[in-house]
Amino acid sequence: MMNGFNVFMEKHIVPFAVKLNEQRHVAAIRDAFMYTFPITMAASLVILINNLVFSKTGFIAQILFLPKFFSTLGKCPKVINLSN
Repeated sequence: MMNGFNVFMEKHIVPFAVKLNEQRHVAAIRDAFMYTFPITMAASLVILINNLVFSKTGFIAQILFLPKFFSTLGKCPKVINLSN
């Protein structure tokens, strides 16, 4: 069964994918996604850490009792938040 699938892919899909890959416009979009992906991942991690640690009601802040030790912890996201 897998052999039939491989034959179908090599006969019908691979030639189309090769032609599509040779298009310079599609290649430019592909390369743009490849270049921006690490930046997107890094920004996602910063946002995740911001919401988990620096939020007064965040998961990690509650486990480590951070609001008890740092009374101004609730003001931190306002400093770091870039959306406003």
